[in-house]
Amino acid sequence: MLIPALALAFDDVPADHQYSEAISDLSQRGIISGFGDGTFGPAKPVTRQQFAKMIDRTLGLPVDESMSSPFTDLGADILAPGPGVDNLYPHEYVAAAWNHGITTGITPTSFGPFNNISRAQVVTMVVRALEMLHPTLLTSPDAGYANTWGASFSSIHGPNARIAESNGLLAGLPLTGTANDPWAPMPRGEVAQVLHNVLESLDDTGGPPTTPPTTGGPPTTPPTTGGPPTTPPTTGGPPTTPPTTGGPPATPPTTAPQPPPPGG
Repeated sequence: MLIPALALAFDDVPADHQYSEAISDLSQRGIISGFGDGTFGPAKPVTRQQFAKMIDRTLGLPVDESMSSPFTDLGADILAPGPGVDNLYPHEYVAAAWNHGITTGITPTSFGPFNNISRAQVVTMVVRALEMLHPTLLTSPDAGYANTWGASFSSIHGPNARIAESNGLLAGLPLTGTANDPWAPMPRGEVAQVLHNVLESLDDTGGPPTTPPTTGGPPTTPPTTGGPPTTPPTTGGPPTTPPTTGGPPATPPTTAPQPPPPGG
């Protein structure tokens, strides 16, 4: 989809930025916003709770205060909106993603809201979302298809990475360059590109989800893209002032000696 020429939305995303079209698209649709200083921070990480809100908005999922999830690490729930306050964030956005089988958490009762989301986790959530809500959209790659990351890096995320790349959901990412590590935190610019690719796929097919939204938890039979991991995550610190639509923590995480837990 061509994005009409508009004034630059963010001071740090010039027209020739590699993710300019994707960021402009999502900004115009109200899916993402930037920081109070007029920047977007395309190289900054995204937390898991921020991505839950982003993917819910990308898919147009209904979100309201009646929703709940089994996760006990989301903090105090804000029940009433206020100036600059989204009372649905993060609890109900996370609940909407869980209710639709998009996320299983990092344990059955932990979501890891302040953990920076990895590329692998983004890919798995996106594939799950499209398989659940638009079951005819994605096609399985041929048996001999070799994706850039390979599939052996994770029994959960590897197969989803093959599906995502073969269906064009990772188009525009430097998979053999700076985006070659599926376990690393996915920067905001890359997340915008993936969600832009999702929207273009949906725009090409048109129409609302073909599967009615579920209420009250993921399907009884979990998706074939994998369930929650058994290894708990490392502890992450909360951001100082997280934007309501996808602002990263104030300081980037330290590099872990081992890959992060594979939870989606």
